[in-house]
Amino acid sequence: MKQLERLFFVSIAVLGLAACSSEMDVAGDAIGDVKRVSMNVADFEWADGEQTRTTAVNNGGSISFRWSAKDTVGIFPDKGDQVSFPIEEGAGTGTAVFNGGGWALKSQSTYVAYYPYNYDNRTGEAIPMTYEGQIQVGNDNLDNLTKCDYIVSSISTPSNGEASFQFKHMGALARFVLTVPEAATLTEFTLSSEDEVFPVGQTMNVRTNPVAITNKKMSKTISMSISGISASAGSTVTLYMLLPAVNLNAQNLTATLASATSEYTATITGKNYESGKAYSHIATLSLHEYVDLGLPSGTLWATCNIGAENSWEYGDYFAWGETTGHNSDMTSFSWENYKHCNGSYNTMKKYCTSSSYGTVDNKTELDPEDDAAYVNWGSEWRMPSHAQLLELVNSSYTTITWTTLNGVYGWKIAKISDSNVYIFLPAAGYRDASLSDAGSYGYYWSRSLSPSYSNIGWLLYFCSSDFSAAYRSARYLGRSVRPVRSASE
Repeated sequence: MKQLERLFFVSIAVLGLAACSSEMDVAGDAIGDVKRVSMNVADFEWADGEQTRTTAVNNGGSISFRWSAKDTVGIFPDKGDQVSFPIEEGAGTGTAVFNGGGWALKSQSTYVAYYPYNYDNRTGEAIPMTYEGQIQVGNDNLDNLTKCDYIVSSISTPSNGEASFQFKHMGALARFVLTVPEAATLTEFTLSSEDEVFPVGQTMNVRTNPVAITNKKMSKTISMSISGISASAGSTVTLYMLLPAVNLNAQNLTATLASATSEYTATITGKNYESGKAYSHIATLSLHEYVDLGLPSGTLWATCNIGAENSWEYGDYFAWGETTGHNSDMTSFSWENYKHCNGSYNTMKKYCTSSSYGTVDNKTELDPEDDAAYVNWGSEWRMPSHAQLLELVNSSYTTITWTTLNGVYGWKIAKISDSNVYIFLPAAGYRDASLSDAGSYGYYWSRSLSPSYSNIGWLLYFCSSDFSAAYRSARYLGRSVRPVRSASE
């Protein structure tokens, strides 16, 4: 397989091309037969006004290719099936010789070449392309990137004993420069969205001009396995991923970097990823750990509140449906300040099921853009639903104990079969004009609206002697948020 290198354009000489089509003949002395064919592969060009050369690589930073000892290209004539051309000499260099077994191109025909070669698609009308299964071995390393780098040449016609193929990349190159919050040995990188926006499986028809791409499999995520990268706290990791050409301009995407025990996330802004171009994303990751309590739904619960770094810390307080958290007496929570109303409990502008409370839209669960967990932690995370709160406190699934952790009172909620697997919910109180009930009471929002009263939302309420997920509260009040995620994410 060819390797991404820090080189200039790649030039490939192909000697003695072979074919099983009438448009290619046994090489001989016929006038017009072509025995040597040159092929050039364009560099990825940096897009969006970024640097023309990346600082992540040496030797000028040009992201180009060298060929490897087992590489094979495929060539299609304008009529007939493809022929494969394995490399003969020049592995590890920018100029290589491919030998087709004694066949030659004919001057009266046209040809198109592509890589990597696929034996099963001899017609060239549905060559499979997949962006799954990518691998990076080592920090800031391009060696394994070419597995999903599909390149196709422009149409070439032999003339005067010569033929030239100009290759272009079908996908885009994305570079992620990520600052890691703690020391970790990294295992996987994932780019994700709330919707199925990534065409991870495609086919290409090289018989058309330009090449026609058809989406076959859409996904919410695109992932890459990682090995050989051990990061220290505050260090920078540079990753490269090939993306299908897709317009994700201005969409919120979540970048997730995983170790064996933790995940680090950041929200990044998507771009219009065009074929043959390179894009750079720079982000500082945050740490969000979670626990599997063995719940029937598979819900995974975060180990700390939004705005906290440790499980016993109170974190920030949010009005229901607002995504900016506060933890200061400088901020007053009130109907007058509440985002989703016009100053009073009966003037709701969003999330309303009765005209007695405002403008009816019949929304009963928060949209992602109004979900504090989704906005602050990324698309894998949500505020819990009312049903997930009820499941959490079900005595068939968990055990609940009032206790202290690091001197802070709260409830320990443990897996019923293993008390060492648990989350801790601190009694963080609530905020309106100031902080109240801290150390004695806890109030944790769900993402669910009360079905009867549109000015209140469901939440988890507790004190030292009581614990209930059947509690409702005025939407404007500042409450805690403990995020959840699905086991399938």
